[in-house]
Amino acid sequence: MSHIKYIALILLAACATSQPDLSIQTEPTGADIFYMNEEGREEKLGTSPLTLNDQMMSKFQTENWRIGINKKGYVREQVFLETKMFKELGRISVRLLPEANWSEAYQDTNAYKYLNDVSSVTAEIQGATVKGDFPKAESLAQSLVTRYPKLSVGWNLLGNVYYLQKRVDKAIESYQKSLDVNPNDEVTKSILERLRGGRF
Repeated sequence: MSHIKYIALILLAACATSQPDLSIQTEPTGADIFYMNEEGREEKLGTSPLTLNDQMMSKFQTENWRIGINKKGYVREQVFLETKMFKELGRISVRLLPEANWSEAYQDTNAYKYLNDVSSVTAEIQGATVKGDFPKAESLAQSLVTRYPKLSVGWNLLGNVYYLQKRVDKAIESYQKSLDVNPNDEVTKSILERLRGGRF
């Protein structure tokens, strides 16, 4: 059955290290890792844990990377990276969330509308971000957090947009609001630590 899921676009701020490769780890392990181009086509890179090296990266001539992470029984995730961050990060860790049983949600008209709205706006924000249309992405993300302030993905998306515009104070504020909603989000905690430490 096709599910409407929110795809969390996670921007990871770079820390200054000199590691030559990028390690992608997931919890649980064994997730499929995909490179996603601007048209949404995917090329499987391998399964987690996976190390992306120069040779793998050279196949894709792009300034921005979208990496899809998928494992049966878990919500699909997406990681957004700028090429200049690739070697600086060294490691990405993603904790996958178990997939919910949406059968009851589909029977509830209001729940279905909510899921459809969040999914649709999230996709629009991602599309605008990848194309560099930050005013549109920001407007959409602001709309999402206004309608759903207790949904952490909206605050993360807004933080991503601010970060890409080098508006670090606003990015920190948005990521903090995301963490207030979901205090167990280790990725957002890591982003905030790096930004507050001046590691952009």
